[in-house]
Amino acid sequence: MRHDKAVSYAGINLNVIQNNVVKTMVETVSAAYPKKIVINKKWCKGCGICAGLCPKVLAMSNGGKAIVVNQPLCTGCRRCESHCPDFAISLKVETDE
Repeated sequence: MRHDKAVSYAGINLNVIQNNVVKTMVETVSAAYPKKIVINKKWCKGCGICAGLCPKVLAMSNGGKAIVVNQPLCTGCRRCESHCPDFAISLKVETDE
């Protein structure tokens, strides 16, 4: 459900606070646990949903498959992974091991 009205309390826009808190949490977790996007080329059907959701990180190759174009910009939100109808995308936590 989408709310177009700002929720406020004592003159403070609570939507702005909530959005900033969520953004800060995502950035903190992403920095602590860097993710690597892994695309299974055999499973990818080239629908482009992932690239549409995250055009700064993912794109479609000339061969019609999803590719990672800018891994460092990945926040680890997992939207590409959860929306892939072919289960071709996964995020792996990068470790020093």
